Amino acid sequence: EVDLSPGGITDVAFVEDMEFDGRSATVRLAGVHGSVSGALGPVTIRPYARAVTSNNDTVITYGVPHRL
Repeated sequence: EVDLSPGGITDVAFVEDMEFDGRSATVRLAGVHGSVSGALGPVTIRPYARAVTSNNDTVITYGVPHRL
């Protein structure tokens, strides 16, 4: 008997504790690779970015899900 359950969300921080001047900022990432281990069946990865200001204002944007 095997107990199967859905996986969780794993946050991986690429940029933390950075200060930006001005009304807007751009952060670009390229060549980022990931891996999945211990999965039984298909896996879906959906990238997203979250920014939190010093006032705790938060903005989140989601990318296209990728099924592996």
